[in-house]
Amino acid sequence: MKNNEKLDKTLLRLRYFGSGMLIGGYFTILYVDVLTGVAMTLVSDIICAPYAIRRRYWDIIMVISVFTVINVSKLITLLLL
Repeated sequence: MKNNEKLDKTLLRLRYFGSGMLIGGYFTILYVDVLTGVAMTLVSDIICAPYAIRRRYWDIIMVISVFTVINVSKLITLLLL
């Protein structure tokens, strides 16, 4: 197996994990704790981004970026209040 194939498989697994974490993060925001859920969604965005960058899915990168800005602003609001 070539190094590129190994990297692709690893990034794909990370994307699966990140997507599951994103769903869990939004569930946590709605039903458990907003601060924890926002942190989970931020981490999932960071985990999913390398796959989208490698595959040149720029639309997904833009969506991740928009949601990251929203989550960071909510995180700052929660931490300062």
